[in-house]
Amino acid sequence: MSKKIILIGIITLVVTAVAYTTWYSYDRHEKLTQAQMCNDMLANPPKPTIVTGPDGSPAQLYSLNGCATVVVPPSLWDLLRGRMVFENVPQRMKVNPYSLTDILLGRYTFGPTDIGCDQSATTTDCASLLAQNPPSPAVAGSDQYAAAILACYPKSSTGAEDTPILNNSIQYVKETSRMFINMPKDLYPQDLKDSWTTVAGNATAGSVGGGFGESVAATPSCWSSYVDFEGTGEVDLRVRSVVQGAPDYFVRFIVSSV
Repeated sequence: MSKKIILIGIITLVVTAVAYTTWYSYDRHEKLTQAQMCNDMLANPPKPTIVTGPDGSPAQLYSLNGCATVVVPPSLWDLLRGRMVFENVPQRMKVNPYSLTDILLGRYTFGPTDIGCDQSATTTDCASLLAQNPPSPAVAGSDQYAAAILACYPKSSTGAEDTPILNNSIQYVKETSRMFINMPKDLYPQDLKDSWTTVAGNATAGSVGGGFGESVAATPSCWSSYVDFEGTGEVDLRVRSVVQGAPDYFVRFIVSSV
């Protein structure tokens, strides 16, 4: 009888191991497929839907695409070897802390990498800088909003326009420098004119050529503004979201002399 119980136990373990291996491999394959579809969609975004705007005129509506939030887990072979190698994690993003349950289920999320504060470059106490302008409270789909901003920075041939400017980040720039700032049309308004505030020194920022372009250095679902920085000091960009529950877009730019 004891041999029979042992045999049943062994068979149960083998069946469980085979079933888990099959499920994990299938789930990872599905996430790989979804990530590839996402990348294809970002490279060739679908056409917008034409809707009627508040003033009765036709307007283009772009759907918010959150597929970039898919994190492809390590292969089972890598997992058995203790190698946590992830795929489809966008530039300047990291995989959030995870538990043993998350590892077994291949369930991961990502968030922005920590951006340090150079005390010598700012007049604001680094310890209090983010406390003064904390990230928006966590809301459902917050990873989706982060992914939407990342999706606004397609890879370019020169690499000059594809570095994302993440929400709640600190950016260090030189006086007279220029850069593209891209934001999803679904989440933020087109005009940045009243969104800048000088908080130290005489640093200012403004769009070159006025307003936003439709997609000058971004995907069709995003606004793109070419911004010029003048003076030295610190200037904040805070853009109020047009979607209830979505975080405002906040970046502090620390401008130094050439």
